[in-house]
Amino acid sequence: ERGTTFRAFWPATPRLEPQKGSEPSQTKSSNGGAETILLVEDEAAVRKLAAVALRKAGYQVLEAGCGQEAIEVWRAHQPRISLLLTDIVMPGGMTGLELAEKLRAQQPSLKIICASGYSQEMVENGKSSRSQFPFISKPYRLDRLRELVRECLDR
Repeated sequence: ERGTTFRAFWPATPRLEPQKGSEPSQTKSSNGGAETILLVEDEAAVRKLAAVALRKAGYQVLEAGCGQEAIEVWRAHQPRISLLLTDIVMPGGMTGLELAEKLRAQQPSLKIICASGYSQEMVENGKSSRSQFPFISKPYRLDRLRELVRECLDR
């Protein structure tokens, strides 16, 4: 005859109704697009969260968990990939920077964004030639990620 009572209080938000005549999959945020992104991230939860956010913005997202997996996805889909979003520190013997340089050598027009939980200076290890890629620190806000992706693609 004992128990615990839990009460959860959520902030009130206005209910968003879908607009008539539009499919949810067709709506894009103001910083979205329709390009294809190769997302390389070894942390599955981070990869899934970023992929969902980018898909909601209208992008096609191809996922890989390491550099070698990314190379396989690249071989199968290279002509349609517009941007590589890669974690820098990954297991498996290939860093995100090495992957970026390898893919950029094959497709010089490829846009690249690097992400890391480490500082940009620590990751670059004093190699200024690698600072050519836009960088986003983890954990990142999803709206900032979408904004940076759009900025990079528009350059």
